[in-house]
Amino acid sequence: MTLIRAFESPYLYGLHDPGGEPLMLEMGTPGWVFVTEAIGFNPENKRGKDYTHLSQHGLGVMVRLNAGYGGVGTIPFEKDYEAFAQRCANFVEASTGAHIWIIGNEPNHPIEWPGADWDWNLAQPISPDSIGEKITPERYAKAYLLAREAIKSTPGHEEDLVLTAAVAPWNALCTYPGNPKGDWITYFRDMLRHIGADNGDGITIHAYTHGADPHLIDAETRMQAPFQKRRYEFRVYQDFMDAIPWDMHHLPVYLTEADQNEPWLNENKGWVKRAYGEIDHWNKRHPFRPIRALILYRWSKSDQWYIDGKQGVIEDFREAMVYRYRWDAYQTQAPPYRAQFQVLAAPEFGAVGETVTLSVAIRNIGSKTWEGGVRNPFHVGYHWRDEAGEVASSPDFRTTLPHHVEPGEWVEVDVAVGLPSAPGRFVVVLDMVHEGVTWFAEQGSEPARVPIQVKLSGQGEVISALWRYIQHLKAENYQLKRRFLGLDGHPAVRDFALASSDATEISPSLNGDFLAMRSETTIPKPPMFEIADELPRREDAEYDVRSLSDITHIAVHHSAAPADIPPERIAAYHVYSKSHEWPGIGYHFYIGPEGTIYHTQRLDRISWHVYKNNSYTVGVYLAGNFNQSAPPALQLDAAAWLIAWLMQELRIPLENVLGHKEFPFNATACPGYQWDAGLRWKDRLRQAVEGVRSGEKRVMAKVLPHYVLFWKGEEGWAEEDWRAAGAYVARFDAVAGFSEQQARLAELVTIVGGPAGVDPQVEARLRAAGSLVQRVAGKTPQETAALLQRMAREDRKWMKRG
Repeated sequence: MTLIRAFESPYLYGLHDPGGEPLMLEMGTPGWVFVTEAIGFNPENKRGKDYTHLSQHGLGVMVRLNAGYGGVGTIPFEKDYEAFAQRCANFVEASTGAHIWIIGNEPNHPIEWPGADWDWNLAQPISPDSIGEKITPERYAKAYLLAREAIKSTPGHEEDLVLTAAVAPWNALCTYPGNPKGDWITYFRDMLRHIGADNGDGITIHAYTHGADPHLIDAETRMQAPFQKRRYEFRVYQDFMDAIPWDMHHLPVYLTEADQNEPWLNENKGWVKRAYGEIDHWNKRHPFRPIRALILYRWSKSDQWYIDGKQGVIEDFREAMVYRYRWDAYQTQAPPYRAQFQVLAAPEFGAVGETVTLSVAIRNIGSKTWEGGVRNPFHVGYHWRDEAGEVASSPDFRTTLPHHVEPGEWVEVDVAVGLPSAPGRFVVVLDMVHEGVTWFAEQGSEPARVPIQVKLSGQGEVISALWRYIQHLKAENYQLKRRFLGLDGHPAVRDFALASSDATEISPSLNGDFLAMRSETTIPKPPMFEIADELPRREDAEYDVRSLSDITHIAVHHSAAPADIPPERIAAYHVYSKSHEWPGIGYHFYIGPEGTIYHTQRLDRISWHVYKNNSYTVGVYLAGNFNQSAPPALQLDAAAWLIAWLMQELRIPLENVLGHKEFPFNATACPGYQWDAGLRWKDRLRQAVEGVRSGEKRVMAKVLPHYVLFWKGEEGWAEEDWRAAGAYVARFDAVAGFSEQQARLAELVTIVGGPAGVDPQVEARLRAAGSLVQRVAGKTPQETAALLQRMAREDRKWMKRG
């Protein structure tokens, strides 16, 4: 159970500004009082404040330290950050009765920037040249870190909490490299990443509704493009919670401003009760990531949003306090998932494609016993992070524990770690995982972080990629071992064998005993073109949005038209034809006759493809007319891989994969007469899906993103094409070569030159291997060169489809 410190309140309730705290004390729920101070940035100023008249009653006191308001800025100009940090320390040292400090307010809002000249009643400054100094995430982090260090260096305040400023939701005015749209959630995430997991004490957020209707509290309304993923009402707090980097999930979070976008009405509309109930519901579902306070904005008559004197709102607040919501209410015992790591030995360097071993000691400091040899065993796992904090691709191994580990016990293990698939400086993040349930870090446990520099092997990128493929097979073996257990509770799956150690002739084989088991394997995502944002769509209408957990069925369609009609024309027909005029294409995926998959509509969109059944279905469209025939083998295999992967990701059973005609209220022949009669390709598709899921029908994750394939023969090679493709290869960071075997390892293959060079049979074999294949060929070598140069210039990796 989380320790509640003397200066904290266990209750959710709180008010912005002193004056309303007697309401909380009368109800026996001493909550929070939020105080904001303009302290300037004069390092010689030693003045502070006394807050003991609040804290002596058991109230939690939070003090926001601002350099000032208006043109002064919530933090000052960058040149004055050190002076501001010293002023913060002076204020804290001279103050009594408070130990929680917030540095600044809404730094992404230009109205808070130093030097800004704003009319507070308008959305824009008086003139464009009066916006002041932009507070980027990096600048805010710099100011915060200086202030935090200064405060915690002050005697008597070493254990104080220094919290980050809340970010203004729905404010897109702060743009910077990496965030050209000014997305507030991106700003928030970038700000926290610049601060770092070990350099913060807590986080504050803001959330509001656009109106006084209590139903807006739990509304899932989304914004218009380009922010269609962002929530538009009070549940924007969930956008912020979801954006907190996972290695900062242990930090406390406080919602320090909550109200409506219009002045409080003097009515008891139930808005306050519903808001507190919403946060309690979050805390119940996330007992070890609770929100510790919900501060109503504001008590004093300092602006139009005041509560003082509005008896209707006050009564609503009193009724909310009857529930006595506590943020620690659901932490009834020690957290179940907690681990303490001690790294005993680890390498500093490694090569791309290698597997290294780290020796670690791990203590179970949670309440669950770590068991092995059960359906959901406990293992040691890992993730890689690059210098920007992003997840890096690598083989996914697990390490089995030598025995059950009871709470309080230590265990020593050698952890096998596959290095990332590219050179650079990385951090391997070691964590415990309860297979099929959760990673410990997701529950607030602190993982171990070990920096390792990864270098390219001397054999070059292609051989390194091939070795990554070998590591992929090793990792796949680990995955199978950890998921499928024998009768004795121990792994029963045999190792994969490599048919040859020659890097140009790598092929996996499966043990016959494994095939007989028909155990379900981990299915990699099939190669596909992501074109959902490129297709025609209406500007004045959008499909409704759903949670992915709402999806329970997959609907299979055919075009009942020639198979060479590309997805762009399908989308144009849905959007522009008078008989449709839909918001966008109706299908989520399009599969061409040669097996190429296009992701055409976002999965969270309730697009229109199955009448009265759209809200819970994914639409998979196979190009072609299957009234008289069945899909060709490549198309059917691609559909099986895609559907098996969707079933895995969305937890959809096979019986919920249906043809369009099989859904209620749909009098149609789609996906063709041969679906469930005659050739019955429905049965063939289902058998292929089961083959993918069992591992009998082999699918393989690609280890090269892009391979450019040239011809080479006994009498020469594609020397002219090679020179012509230089800009294209460099622009898209592709691997270039002459090997069909290497090309099979790539997600995308670009063949340069006509069929007299690379044989069309090679192209067919690459498609059958699951690669996306295009051929770039003009009538002459000069035309081919011009095509490649234009594609590089236009930043277009793939040929335009007709």
